[in-house]
Amino acid sequence: MHVLTMTEIRDLFDETDREIRITRSRPHNSTRIHRHERRILSELLEEIAQSIREGRVAGGDLLVPIPGRAARLVGHHDGCFWIEPQTAAEIVPELEGCRGDAFVFESREVFGRLERASEPAEAIAPLFAFLERYAEEDLGMPGPIVHFLEQLPGCYEDELQRSLERAPSHYTLWMAERLLHVEAGERRSRLLRSLRRIVASAGTPALVEEARGILARQQ
Repeated sequence: MHVLTMTEIRDLFDETDREIRITRSRPHNSTRIHRHERRILSELLEEIAQSIREGRVAGGDLLVPIPGRAARLVGHHDGCFWIEPQTAAEIVPELEGCRGDAFVFESREVFGRLERASEPAEAIAPLFAFLERYAEEDLGMPGPIVHFLEQLPGCYEDELQRSLERAPSHYTLWMAERLLHVEAGERRSRLLRSLRRIVASAGTPALVEEARGILARQQ
């Protein structure tokens, strides 16, 4: 592990007057508590410089995504900083800090980093789980999550099927209809069976109607 100097840390970032999302992480019993924050990058760099001088990071470990890389800057509580590579599955939780009315804009950097991960398909299951948790929030239509998933043909379809069975949403129904335009054979049959189950369920009326409409368009 290479411990970075302040000069090396500054070289990781470009526009220092912009906001950046960070995470503070500290132990709590047998788990860790994560707190997401937004900081002006220039102010954050000053905090990091002070942490290195004092030999401690206030508030627990500091996790800072590095723009354009599938990696993050880790600041240990003892004031040491290093670069830690990240898998796609490890990057997805950063979307929690992007939630809100500006999700599409705020999440652009996260998806840019996901695209640079060595195995982007590792993000598929966590992304569907994210869609299920926040199905009522505005994540774009279809939005960056759907766009990212559809860039992985042959990888996401089975997980889409499982998500429809667990907790259908407008996003996964939209994806299912898109697939039905091109799929044939058993996969198409499975998607249609899932849609019929949604229609027959006592689920959310809007989703039931949406599934019914998709089935009608497939006749």
